[in-house]
Formats: sequence, C-alpha cells, structure tokens
Amino acid sequence: MAGGYEGITQWIATGAVDLGFVILPAYESLDVVSLHDDQMVVLLPEHHPLRKRRSLQIEHLADEPFIMPKSGCDMFLKKLFKEKGLKPKR
Repeated sequence: MAGGYEGITQWIATGAVDLGFVILPAYESLDVVSLHDDQMVVLLPEHHPLRKRRSLQIEHLADEPFIMPKSGCDMFLKKLFKEKGLKPKR
C-alpha cells in the first residue's frame, strides 16, 4: 500500500496495516520508533542567491517560488510555514 501521511496514520489507527513510515513530529495516539534521522534539504540552481548559505530558515524561503511535495507529503513544510505565520509562494 502507498499513501500520504494522514492516510497511513488512519490505516494504523484502524488496524488496516501494522506499521507505516511517516515523518516526525509524531502522532500522539500512536507509538513511534525513530528509524532514521533525516535531514531536509533545499535544492537550488547553481546561481541562486541562497545557495552559498550553510543553512536556511523557513523565512528565507517564504518569498521564493518552489515546488511543494505532493499532497499528504507536504505536512512538515506546511507546519513550518504556519508556525511562523507565513504562506508558501507557489
């Protein structure tokens, strides 16, 4: 089976599947075991002004047009924007 994070969470909660892979933050109603600490990266063209930075904050990206991951896989980015009171530019 394949699905977005919300679907996977519902399947586990209802017993449709025994385990699923999601990104943190964890879901309070489910037991979570960390499998791998993943680092989110930003892909930039060679001459983009932000490419020389060693790290970026979500505020740096708010005015940049970018491709959002497919629905269901975009939860982490949406949460970051919402926490800062920002909206992604698409």
